[in-house]
Amino acid sequence: MEKNFETLTCSEESKKKMAVYYLDKDAAEWWESRDRQVGHLVTTWASFKQEFERKYFTLESKRRLQRQFANLVQGEKTVREYEYEFMRLRRHVLRVQDDEETMISNFMFGLKPELENRLAFGNYESLTELVEKAVNVKIGLEAEKAASKKSKQHQEGKYGGNQRSFKVAR
Repeated sequence: MEKNFETLTCSEESKKKMAVYYLDKDAAEWWESRDRQVGHLVTTWASFKQEFERKYFTLESKRRLQRQFANLVQGEKTVREYEYEFMRLRRHVLRVQDDEETMISNFMFGLKPELENRLAFGNYESLTELVEKAVNVKIGLEAEKAASKKSKQHQEGKYGGNQRSFKVAR
């Protein structure tokens, strides 16, 4: 919703009306009931959003997202998948005043050790820069692994991968 509002030029009141228009099922029922109680007080997008979050984004759900964010690690995800999940949770957890350095540190901490170890001593201006470097390091590691495997296969073939063993008859 906010993304749409960024591209449209409309008043706070219009934003609120548009948001109400898109409510569905239990959210629409909730708002009809809530509107009868406090509708005259909720005239802007900001006040509507506050009411909506009070109902659907409880303290417990915020805490759950904070725990997910704190425990987020790359695991088997690609760097891009990890970035997506990081950004999704970050929106709900980090405060606006949290700086780029904090985000970089949090992201770095969750990377696979093989990536974190190679990236830890770099200086990064932005999270975007760190993500791009992580992607490139991962590509480099995969290339090294493939070259090592190919070299090993070549060595096995050269020095005995196809040799036959003979028994000496006595």
